[in-house]
Parts: sequence; structure tokens; C-alpha cells
Amino acid sequence: MIGKKFGRLKILSVYKNEKNRLRCICLCDCGNKSDVDYYNLKSGRTTSCGCKSKEVSNSFKDIHGKRYNDLLVEEKTDKRNNGAIVWRCRCLKCGEYIEATKKQLDRGYIKDCG
Repeated sequence: MIGKKFGRLKILSVYKNEKNRLRCICLCDCGNKSDVDYYNLKSGRTTSCGCKSKEVSNSFKDIHGKRYNDLLVEEKTDKRNNGAIVWRCRCLKCGEYIEATKKQLDRGYIKDCG
């Protein structure tokens, strides 16, 4: 098993823990080492040290410049609403700015500055 690769993880060593379960010390493609349950590797449940989920969570659909009803999305803010990115939007009717999430815009909850 040593040297075998599962996703981004390469097995460096294998041992049994106090509950007699197989565990692996793995080296991730990003350079981090992690201690992983062998059965999670084998099943595909664990494929990285956690760096992959961080990459996914940091990715987002860029809607800059997109128009939603009477709103034009101008920029992404550092704010979050229940984990969703809050976007700064300009009302095309009056020029006022409001903030909204993509979900609010997609579903038509917010159509203009009010």
C-alpha cells in the first residue's frame, strides 16, 4: 500500500490505531501530511488533506457586470450572508447602490433599490 495514491494523497506509512483500524500517514499534493483512515481512502471519501475543500469553498461564480432586472452588479464585497457572497449593485433607475446575494438576485427577491 505504501506509495499508492488516492486522489491527491500518497500513502507514506500504514499502522493500526488503538481501535485496531488501519490508518495511513499520507502526503498531499499540496505538501501537507495527514493521518487518514485507510477505508476512507479506499472508498474515495477522503481524497485530500482538506486543501481541495478549501479551493472549492473559495471559488465562486463571478457575476460582476451582470444585470438582474433594474440592478447592475458592480463588485464583490468582503461581506457574507449565510456564507453567500454579498455583491454591490447599482440601481439602473436612480443610481443608488444596494447589496444583495446571487441567490436574492437569481430568485428575484431583490429587483431594484426599492
